[in-house]
Amino acid sequence: SADVAAAIPAVPADYGFNNAMINVAALHDQGETGEGAVVAVIDSGVANSTAVAAISGSVIGGETLVPTSGAGADPIVSPTSRYNGPHGTWVGTTSAGHRLFLFGNSSPVVQALRTYAPDSVIPCPGIYGCNSAYSVVPVIGSAPDAKLYALKVFPSTSDSAPTSRITAAMDRVLTLRRNYNLGVASTPVSGGGTEDNPYKYDSLKIDVVNLSLGGPTLIAGDDVQDLLT
Repeated sequence: SADVAAAIPAVPADYGFNNAMINVAALHDQGETGEGAVVAVIDSGVANSTAVAAISGSVIGGETLVPTSGAGADPIVSPTSRYNGPHGTWVGTTSAGHRLFLFGNSSPVVQALRTYAPDSVIPCPGIYGCNSAYSVVPVIGSAPDAKLYALKVFPSTSDSAPTSRITAAMDRVLTLRRNYNLGVASTPVSGGGTEDNPYKYDSLKIDVVNLSLGGPTLIAGDDVQDLLT
């Protein structure tokens, strides 16, 4: 939208900062794309839906630690539903995004990117099935070949979760990796692999755990979550 184009000039230095600090393009050039890795996302869930094309095929399953019955139950039961809070899906896209999106050259998004991140826009040469009136904008995560496993701790109706629930999700991730290390087969134990009925595992080779969350504390670095990390 026009709002996007208007907002970008306020922080153009962010592009340079991200490229310099993450240096992910250099890793990709070396073939380091996350192939074979599993990223556990402890968050609001990660959508496994064709409606979220950037990570289609990346979400291998998930579990919810949010109450799904009784008083205050979350109406969205599945941790891989597109109707959960969007934050976990954003995180998943940052990690494992791997799609090319088509925009008209007059799009404010394309114009802003051409000004502040010209390498982020690919003119249509015809090989993508588009003509010169369009441009391709890749959405590529840090590890586009990685797989995602959702640990839902935030309900679809709220952005808060008790420490005990987040800690339980962290413990669950450790258990999944420990079982893998002990030789337990990484095969689904339940679920159908769909958006509303995801696969659940008891063993996974989890290489990375993402916790993009925070809150107040009086004992920074020494609370339960920090110690468990």
